[in-house]
Amino acid sequence: MNSEAYKKISSLIEIEENIPMHEFTGFQTGGVADYYVAPTNKNALVGVLEILSEYDEEYFLLGNGTNVICSDDGYRGTVVHTSKFKTVNFNEPNVISVSSGYSINRLCKIVMRKGLAGLEFAYGIPGTLGGAVFMNAGAYGGELSNIVQSATAFDKSRGVIELDNQQCEFGYRKSLFSRNVDLTIISAVLKLEIGDVDEIDRKMTENYVRRVEKQPLNFPSCGSTFKRPVGDYASRLIDLCNLKGYSYGGAQVSEKHAGFIINRSNATTNDILGLADYVSKTVKEMTNVELEMEVRVME
Repeated sequence: MNSEAYKKISSLIEIEENIPMHEFTGFQTGGVADYYVAPTNKNALVGVLEILSEYDEEYFLLGNGTNVICSDDGYRGTVVHTSKFKTVNFNEPNVISVSSGYSINRLCKIVMRKGLAGLEFAYGIPGTLGGAVFMNAGAYGGELSNIVQSATAFDKSRGVIELDNQQCEFGYRKSLFSRNVDLTIISAVLKLEIGDVDEIDRKMTENYVRRVEKQPLNFPSCGSTFKRPVGDYASRLIDLCNLKGYSYGGAQVSEKHAGFIINRSNATTNDILGLADYVSKTVKEMTNVELEMEVRVME
C-alpha cells in the first residue's frame, strides 16, 4: 500500500497486516491478505474507501465471507471487512434501514419479533445484508429484490450515492453491484409487511429445518457452488452426471446435496476450484448446459 494512503487510513482506523483469509471465508481456505481493516460505522467505511480510491489501491469488500473463496496465494491488496458495521434503524413501522455488515439471520429474528413479514425466506442464509443485496440472495420463493426499497453505495468516481430498487438492476443472483466493481454497498432500506409474529416464526423455523435436512452444514462450504441454470437445477445435472461424492484433493461434491462443493478434508482453494472446473466441464460435455459459479474468488 502506498505509504501516504497507509498513513491516512491508519489515522482513521487500525490497519492489520498479513491476515489469514481462511479464518473469514466459507470454505476456510486461502492465503493471507496484505492489509485488513474493519470499519465500525459509515464514516469510517466511507473514509477508508475514499482514501483507497484516491490512491488507486486494490481492495475487496468482505462481509461474512460465506460466498467468497480466497486464492491460496492470498490477496495483494486491502480487505475491507464490514462485519463490525452493524446497525438497524426503524424509519417507519415496516420500513428499516440496515447497514451492509448486519447479519441476515440476526435481522430475521429482529423483524420477526417486531411482527414484520417478508424476510422469512432468508432465515438460515449465513451472510450479511450487503452480501445478500450484492447477489440478490434468495430461497424458497423469495429474494432480496422483493423487499429492497433503495440502497446507499459508495461510487469511486461520485462518492456516496442513493439508488432506488430499479436502479439496483436486480436479476437472478446478481445486481448492479455484482457487475460494477466501482460500487460498494453501504446500507439498504427494506420495506416489509405487517404480519403475525407466530406465523413469521413458524415459516422461519420451517425454512431452517429444510436447510438442515437437505444441506451439508457440517462441512465448510460456500453454500450452492453454482447458479441455477434456466429451467433446471445445478444439483440435478451434477447428480445426473454421477458426480455426487466425487473428490478432488480435499474437496468433494457433497454426498448429501450435489449442488454443494465442500471442504471435506483440509482442502486447498486450488482443490475446490479444480473440482468446480471439472464438474462444470463434465456437465457441459454430458448435458450441454453451462454451469456458472456463484462463489466469488478473491485473488
